[in-house]
Amino acid sequence: MNTTVLEKIQSELERSGCDAFLLSGGDNMRYAAQVHLPFTDEHPGLAFVLFAKGRLPLVLSPSLWARSWERGIISDVRAYPGSLDATHAAAELAAFLRPLGLASIGLDMNRASVALREALGEWALTDISAAISAIRQIKSAEEAAFLEDLAYRADHAILGAAHHSLACDARAEKGQAELIRMHALERGFEAVGYNGISQSATGAHAKDYWAESPKFGIGQGKKTARDEMNRLDLQASLNGYWAFGSRLMTMGWPLPEQTKAYEGLVAMRKAALAAVRPGATCADLYAAMLDAAERAGVTPVTGVHWGHGIGVASQEAPWIAPGDATVLKEGMVLVLNPHVQGPGGTILYSRDTVLLDFNGCKILGWYKDWREPYVASDSYYSGGG
Repeated sequence: MNTTVLEKIQSELERSGCDAFLLSGGDNMRYAAQVHLPFTDEHPGLAFVLFAKGRLPLVLSPSLWARSWERGIISDVRAYPGSLDATHAAAELAAFLRPLGLASIGLDMNRASVALREALGEWALTDISAAISAIRQIKSAEEAAFLEDLAYRADHAILGAAHHSLACDARAEKGQAELIRMHALERGFEAVGYNGISQSATGAHAKDYWAESPKFGIGQGKKTARDEMNRLDLQASLNGYWAFGSRLMTMGWPLPEQTKAYEGLVAMRKAALAAVRPGATCADLYAAMLDAAERAGVTPVTGVHWGHGIGVASQEAPWIAPGDATVLKEGMVLVLNPHVQGPGGTILYSRDTVLLDFNGCKILGWYKDWREPYVASDSYYSGGG
């Protein structure tokens, strides 16, 4: 478990003008307490971590959840009775805070419910969302090593699922997505409902980000046809930290237009890797990838970000987008995700997790060399359409 997060938050509190920091929301709770309780995402306004000057951090939690926090790094857990209701929780929190003599509280406003803000109306509140985000962006050595391990597991899971198409036959999209999920579970990822997803999208279904958009969908019954590309995605977690991987597979040897599109992605990745260094900005990375796409003669898919941070959320700040001026720093872990338009108007992308160090960056978790797609070259193709 990573105890350095407590030191980082406490140090930021000491530098601030606040008497205390109050954190809520599933991702912040995972980060500060270093324990993964999936139900905090479904009920984000019920538990809190309090950092107060001159005091050790503590968790205030519904009594129903109190024992669960013992798995984390904060030993002081205060339980309150009653229902799992955000208004009730906010009132219990206010009652707990009153005897502490706090005048000003730093609150992550991006995670604070209306009920919470109203209950804390008697204190001077300061928005610390930017400060908490900045703390989370710089990973400790333990976090970086764990994220590298997760990136490797995700890459291996996707490749393992793709291997079924090579060794056996073409799979229906839903079946391919299920294979990715099964391979993720085999590699230790958690089987938590709605806390991860896999997807397979081929042909016209790859013209959007989800196979049945705007409906919730992981794929349809269509098999990957000969000479089609299959976009394979996995978003999965373990112990509260995330991996987000995406790769491309061709059914048979790549066609010239598929090769051109994929080489465009490779060129954009190469440009991003050259541009990722401490002192550059997220906007610089986006510009480098955009320039590489133009030089490669491919059509980039714009209007979406081309990467993001990752940690206790599958997507978190900073964002690789033209409007994000966040300065890159050593210790950040990013997911690079350039997009190009493929044959037939499809959307193609390939995600790579990278760690920034003093000299630039390194790719984390490649199970194979992704300068080429996965090629199901000798598959027995059964069915189709």
